[in-house]
Amino acid sequence: MLFMIMLLTVGSGVAVQHSNPFQFGRELGTGELVDREKEIQLVRRTVENRGKLFLIGPRRYGKTSILKVVEDQLTAGGAVILRFDAEAYGSIDRLADAILTAATRSFSGSFERVGKRVAQFFGSLRPELTMSPDQSVTASIGLSRTRKEDLPTLVQVLNGVEAMAAGRDEPVALILDEFQFLVGAGQSAERQLRACVQRHRNVAYVFAGSKTHLLGELTGSPLRPFYKLGARHFLGPLPGADFAAFLRSGFEDSGYAVQEPALQAILALADEVPYNVQQLAHTCWEDLRTSEDPVLSEDVVKNALDWLVRSNDPFYTKLWGRLSRQQMRTVYAVIGEAGRGMFSHAVARRYGVPTPTMQSSLAKLVSDGMIREEQEMGTTRYRLEDPFLAHWLALVQPR
Repeated sequence: MLFMIMLLTVGSGVAVQHSNPFQFGRELGTGELVDREKEIQLVRRTVENRGKLFLIGPRRYGKTSILKVVEDQLTAGGAVILRFDAEAYGSIDRLADAILTAATRSFSGSFERVGKRVAQFFGSLRPELTMSPDQSVTASIGLSRTRKEDLPTLVQVLNGVEAMAAGRDEPVALILDEFQFLVGAGQSAERQLRACVQRHRNVAYVFAGSKTHLLGELTGSPLRPFYKLGARHFLGPLPGADFAAFLRSGFEDSGYAVQEPALQAILALADEVPYNVQQLAHTCWEDLRTSEDPVLSEDVVKNALDWLVRSNDPFYTKLWGRLSRQQMRTVYAVIGEAGRGMFSHAVARRYGVPTPTMQSSLAKLVSDGMIREEQEMGTTRYRLEDPFLAHWLALVQPR
């Protein structure tokens, strides 16, 4: 739980947190994550053991925050953690430059000493070093490469990091979030990366990604190069009881009374997706802050959700307007059937979507990132990436 400045409400005698305890839209740090200790320890031990791990889970489930916490914990003890969002760089060569720069900055000493260390480990790339006024070093491999050379260049950078890590007492790790960006070029790229990474013994690798269906196939099929390259962990939703306890604590520590059905309503309406739970709880907290009757009730939760979806109406309207009629019916089917049994004849009749059309519509919606596919207990379930879309539809697009 965040440590907040506590203020005393005038005349009430009730201690109230001045700041909203429910945070979303940023990386959460140590003490802010809810019940992800096992995942934090899994990633941490992977790094400490110089292992390899694929951390797979939907967006908004807290992967990035887990990685942030591990980075903070280990760098405090002297580890070198090179953490990147692969999608943020636009091209593999820019990612390679960023990794090289981060590795370079892990060297201590004068500019000349750093230059010698870079030449020692990355000399084949002929990197150019520059020093900014704040004394930070930037490394660049140059922009003359063609795109076909980008991946081999990245491989050379990774080999340099491996050489750099040899003999170090503290671990060195490369953490790549949304790493599926790297394998978009096909299995040739996958093979080159595997051939490189599987030889490394001094660097730990954590590959995280949100395309659960794609990454499940990428790491789980014997026909794919990444098969059994490392351990896999699929990040699921948080246990409802633990999240409810976290919510109750946040509201009660703020001086607000809590009705149990309201907590369950927050979890249900947000589909227990951590980001959406935090967002809805945040909005409820802000509403209670100015309320004459600061009690978290189901009405407060419903009003908060109404405000959230109405404030995002232009986004939802545009998103919905891009869908075909059959895709719209498919979305309604996912909501109405809780994403289960989507290819049954009963569902096809109920929503007027033939089974082959349902299959193609779901494939398109998954590809576009509107719906995700999950495997659970031997069955397949489809879920909205944004659970609040269901409430928007109930408000403004009734069937």
